[in-house]
Amino acid sequence: MSLKGHFNGNNGWDEAKVYALVKDLFKVIGKFRTEEFEAYSCNVILSDYQRARFRIPKLRSPEAICVNFCVGNLRIPTQDIETLKPVELFFDENEPFLNTIYRIWDQVKNKSQTRGWPKQIADIKSVNSKTSLPIQAADMFAWIVHRHLTGSNNHPWYAATILLADHYSKIYDYEKIVAEYANV
Repeated sequence: MSLKGHFNGNNGWDEAKVYALVKDLFKVIGKFRTEEFEAYSCNVILSDYQRARFRIPKLRSPEAICVNFCVGNLRIPTQDIETLKPVELFFDENEPFLNTIYRIWDQVKNKSQTRGWPKQIADIKSVNSKTSLPIQAADMFAWIVHRHLTGSNNHPWYAATILLADHYSKIYDYEKIVAEYANV
């Protein structure tokens, strides 16, 4: 959407081509609308995070805060929690969130006392975003919502994201970080 990096004009990208891609990505997301499709997004304001680290020396990383919000709030039907592991998480290659969540999940997934999201996840995989339409669709969705929530651009496509999925989001500023993580 920003026509930068791989998607710049020198590589044949223009607004018309971006619009066509976004339209196709919305079609991918739209296929899941009859399912219980949910989207989670999290933003940590890094300057506020740095301030909070002075107050909370053992504050977890911004990636861990986002993983905690996004994955920790998954709503899996109660009957499926113990009998199935219906969730697979996919991350773009070299995505910092992948290492954060995988390390935690791998350490606790098979322990008998483990509850919550680690038991709900069947697998966590790395994929190439250039060849994975679902990752491209998720990235586009997250980009639009982030721009809307931070007020940096109220793109008209934001309205479509509301129609396509139940969306849960949180922006962690200094006050929210301290409120949720001061005693961790």
